[in-house]
Amino acid sequence: MFRIITIDQLLQELAKYNHTELHVHHTWRPSHKDFNGSNHIALQEGMRNYHVNTRGWDNIAQHVTLMPDGKFVTGRPFNSQPCSISGKNGSAGKIPFMVEMLGDFDIGRDKLEGKQLESILQLARYFDRQGKYIRFHRENASKSCPGTGIDKNWFMAQVRKPVKSELELAIEKLVAHKIINTPEYWLKNAKKGMTVDGEYAALLIQRFAKELK
Repeated sequence: MFRIITIDQLLQELAKYNHTELHVHHTWRPSHKDFNGSNHIALQEGMRNYHVNTRGWDNIAQHVTLMPDGKFVTGRPFNSQPCSISGKNGSAGKIPFMVEMLGDFDIGRDKLEGKQLESILQLARYFDRQGKYIRFHRENASKSCPGTGIDKNWFMAQVRKPVKSELELAIEKLVAHKIINTPEYWLKNAKKGMTVDGEYAALLIQRFAKELK
């Protein structure tokens, strides 16, 4: 029933739908201390049981749960109206996408960082770049969710922060290892439709060869 997927797989699946906005929550309970690195499904099943048998909902509330290792566990069908925020759950054909981040992110508790932070930022960036609103649960409820330790302004600044391309990151690494010393040249010319000076290419190959010794 539930599946463990990566952020790339999630974004591929989301492209099939047209959710109106992103709703961001934290689970509060369970929290980071309950995650052992391999119990993704068990934790999700526990939340579903609580939502269905105690809260009386038709299914688990969220579309996905984001685990501390940066992976997601699928929940209710992506085309199903979530049990997210009262008055903001949409209607048939126009629904938000709900993510629960596993953890208690109130100040002094769990910290949103590492792969979990990277994944939620990528997910939020996907919606933000389409002009779709990123809604924290507490904006429309008397709760701290997704945690007092996550400032909305800071979060959105991270979402909208320029992201370096794989080429930029690779060139930075080559500069650090002194394989290239003209990063501007490679950023400009190492692209489709551009050409690289043969002497530069030969020098690059020679330096790579030295590193492999």
